[in-house]
Amino acid sequence: MAATEQPSGGDLAGRVRRRRGVLGLTREGVAARARMDPAYLAHVEQAPVAMTTGALIRLADALDTTVSGLLGADPTRPPDHGRTALHPILDEMREQESLHLIESGGIGRIAFASAGRLTVVPVNFIVHHGDIVFRSAATSAIGQYDAGKVEGVRS
Repeated sequence: MAATEQPSGGDLAGRVRRRRGVLGLTREGVAARARMDPAYLAHVEQAPVAMTTGALIRLADALDTTVSGLLGADPTRPPDHGRTALHPILDEMREQESLHLIESGGIGRIAFASAGRLTVVPVNFIVHHGDIVFRSAATSAIGQYDAGKVEGVRS
């Protein structure tokens, strides 16, 4: 892929590409492990696809992960956090720590005031060069709220 080309294919494609890269596997190697044609796996990594449950399970097994992990639904917990303390203390999180916790992308929420009410909607997102990026249609609640860039609160 040329340096100027952007990977495509949506969230599943990105997760499959990232996981394959983390494991250091070739596309052909993953395809063999998942009992898939390498051309089909290339399609999965490059275009939004609707996979069968069986294909998702085989692909997750081949990538040593879960179907939930491939679909971005794995709840993750920060390391070394157990049960909630009886009297918890709110501690400010530094920007670098926050970005590290969300760098793999996934499903998040965006909240905004609309018509005097707080609206919270789920979004699929990625982190790109330190920016949180998500897609929204102009007719969606987010799209109708503001057509410009959404700025986060930074301290």
